[in-house]
Amino acid sequence: MKLVLTLALMTAGCATAVNPSSGDAGAAVSNDAGATKDSGGKKLDAGSPTPDSGSTTTVEAGGPPPDDSTCAGEGTRNDCEQCCLLVHPSGYGVYHAELTTCACSSPGACATECATELCASAATTPGGACETCITASLTQGSGACYDGVSNACQADVDCSALFTTCIPPCEGK
Repeated sequence: MKLVLTLALMTAGCATAVNPSSGDAGAAVSNDAGATKDSGGKKLDAGSPTPDSGSTTTVEAGGPPPDDSTCAGEGTRNDCEQCCLLVHPSGYGVYHAELTTCACSSPGACATECATELCASAATTPGGACETCITASLTQGSGACYDGVSNACQADVDCSALFTTCIPPCEGK
């Protein structure tokens, strides 16, 4: 089984949607919210896989931690996707590392287009050259990064769960 990846980057305040249930890659979605900060307002490392600072998913003290069903209950696509990143952080790390390696390292499918964004651990510009290149590189069947990212994700339980159980309910929001 191959995953269908439709992505925009979920790093440095920029989110990428994934659609494993559709038959094509679709369009990338960017939800740039500026610099990513933790709940205390401290700026997080742009290279680490972290959710957008705009996420509204919260965990009350003593309450159950969020899970895939919690995320599906979020009101917007962005909040749902950001919740999924909180639930599956190691899976997102696998995805992000493989995508960044393919896009930025030799041969670097998007090295030129993403030199000052993804390859520099910075947010992508919505609709910009980097995001367009990443979307093309993740197109099933023809994308330069699709097989590597899909295989890495399938080999990791948390990454596979992120893209097969958590993200799909977000797509219709």
